[in-house]
Amino acid sequence: MDPNWSRKMSLGLGDHLDVDSVQVAISQTYYIDGGTNIESGMTKALADVFGNPGDRATVPDIMIVITDGQDFSNVTGAQQVAASRGITVFSVGVGAYVDYNQLVAIAGSTNRAYNATNFDFLDEILADICGNLGGSNSTNSVIAPRLPFSSEIAPKTCVFDVKSGFTKQEFCTARPYCYQIC
Repeated sequence: MDPNWSRKMSLGLGDHLDVDSVQVAISQTYYIDGGTNIESGMTKALADVFGNPGDRATVPDIMIVITDGQDFSNVTGAQQVAASRGITVFSVGVGAYVDYNQLVAIAGSTNRAYNATNFDFLDEILADICGNLGGSNSTNSVIAPRLPFSSEIAPKTCVFDVKSGFTKQEFCTARPYCYQIC
């Protein structure tokens, strides 16, 4: 999925049936430099991937979002829709300019938000994600240290509204900086 402006589907779930074919298809995708609209990419995947041909009912639905962390959209709505459909979202930030709060917002949980200083860590991250799917109590410890949480980049106000569709526990999971409420 290309989360930039075009919202172009790069691969569908039923397009490739073996590892070699998937690897070739991935190697032929390209990166469009510029603004990143993760919410748009997530929404496109929710509409065009999950529940469509290739989505096997006996296999857990997961979404892995890999980003440089420099997103300009609000992913909260897309994350809520994914959660309501039973789709587990993992986020992986790569590079020095990752916004950790954004990674947590994408994943909906600190346990599914990963920070890697470079692409060399992706194999370890994938192994940890697979461990999470198997029910392990992973703490992402194999990954480069997480970016420290900074209260300067967190929203200045935290308001829990039951009308938002979040339970208090979900709210606190997505917003660990709201310690006054949580």
